[in-house]
Amino acid sequence: MNASRPGRLTFRLAQSGDFDAVVKLSEGIYDGIDYLPSQFHKWLQRDNLAVLLAYSGDKLVGLQACFVVDEGRTFIRRAERILAELRGQGLVRQQREYARKYVREHYPSVQRERFTTPSDFASSLDLTKLLENDILSYHVQKEFYDLAEISKTNSAEIKICSREYFADVILSSPLRAQLFPDNVIVVNWCPFEPTRSNIDHMLQESHEIFVEKCPDHVSPKSLSFSTFYPGVKFLVWITTLYTRLRSRPL
Repeated sequence: MNASRPGRLTFRLAQSGDFDAVVKLSEGIYDGIDYLPSQFHKWLQRDNLAVLLAYSGDKLVGLQACFVVDEGRTFIRRAERILAELRGQGLVRQQREYARKYVREHYPSVQRERFTTPSDFASSLDLTKLLENDILSYHVQKEFYDLAEISKTNSAEIKICSREYFADVILSSPLRAQLFPDNVIVVNWCPFEPTRSNIDHMLQESHEIFVEKCPDHVSPKSLSFSTFYPGVKFLVWITTLYTRLRSRPL
């Protein structure tokens, strides 16, 4: 088969020994912040996540991961990639078709498919994007440390959110509806329903959950998920912030 004009692809599940080939397949993706090499072996250990490899003859040409959540009702398509010189030849469509076939056979309760692409996901919810894929940094010289005056008028103290607090308080009604009005929590670009059954999946995607520190009788106004991973060239820190809408405009 001519690899420059591949025909029908064949597929199999990834194994730990495929790591070097997967890294080579992923070269140049996301300008050095690709997460797959650092997550590959971890993903192979998950019961609800399948990494599918696509071959043209004996040549690895593509990869597609299927992540099943929401009590088996949703599969999230993630880490999709095709060998650079073969893009634009319909191979992505073949990968997606096979991924759906695999999910139907192994997870018969799945009812819908979602994506991890931030721009596609945001537009599907008709959200207004404030900031995406940007870097914000400051350098403060040491002599100014003691001179800085921080206004506490609108400040809030935060704390690490425990699993129990997340389950019993954050996911309780009506706070859940106020923080997640679209009934979706996005953690590390993966969309989840805000249910207790997804807590373990969300914790696998996030290193820390932070919440406003407030008295027991007061509901927090905000929550954030933070994910750290070593990309191919750079260390990456992703934070997703949710906050209740104010009753008055800012």
